[in-house]
Amino acid sequence: MFIDSHAHLFLEEFDSDREQVIVNAQKAGVGVIVNAGIDAGSSREAVRLSGLFHGLFATAGIHPQSAASADKNAVEQIAELADNSAIVAIGEIGLDYYRGEEQKDTQLKTFEEMLDIARLKCLPVVLHCRAAEQDMLAVVEKWTRNTLPARGRWHGIRHCFGEDLETALRYIDMGFMLSFGAYIGYPSSKKLLSVLAQLPPDSFLLETDCPYLPPQKIRGKRNDPSYLPITAEIIAGIRETTTLEIARQTTTNARAIFDLSDTPGTD
Repeated sequence: MFIDSHAHLFLEEFDSDREQVIVNAQKAGVGVIVNAGIDAGSSREAVRLSGLFHGLFATAGIHPQSAASADKNAVEQIAELADNSAIVAIGEIGLDYYRGEEQKDTQLKTFEEMLDIARLKCLPVVLHCRAAEQDMLAVVEKWTRNTLPARGRWHGIRHCFGEDLETALRYIDMGFMLSFGAYIGYPSSKKLLSVLAQLPPDSFLLETDCPYLPPQKIRGKRNDPSYLPITAEIIAGIRETTTLEIARQTTTNARAIFDLSDTPGTD
């Protein structure tokens, strides 16, 4: 079985066929999907979907590109949602200067508020970072020094990882797993192959980030969880093992970080 550790099935791209997408994912062997909220409204919707479909879980958080419109009430809603049994992490949260460097202070403030909620609720975090790696590392290093891991030794997940091995190991040393999607098969991601080959087996996850970042062969089309085995197959080739072994290892890792060990359907 596969676990999609990061999806956005609440987005409008799935409004016309959401149920069929979930059925197709299950047929492809994807038994668990974690929908990552990007603001208060989408986090609520992710929780709602978890109540409708078996194998769906949710995270609650304010994405850095949503930080400018997030008021005190939005932050309070995330804190309230964190108590819902469907919520397995606070996220996706972080920093993104690629399109919003002028909102740097606002992003940092919201990010720290989300980290405070995670600490209070004893939940792992799902980190988004784009063009802000050094600021991200500085904030996270400070936070991990003052926060007990929510899941064994794990503080959370660095979503959509695309940096070098040194950065990867810094996150792992701080108690973070790294998640990878179909973008590892893009020509522009060749530098990631050696990184993936050297990671400890208990340190990485599979994700789709759907509807974004589809596999290379369907670039330009909508991504969905049924394509997750393609990513597993690519990683198996990089690590010189089998797709079955990657499925087994990443499922074990996802169950650990999201505390899914007692959840039906994750065996």
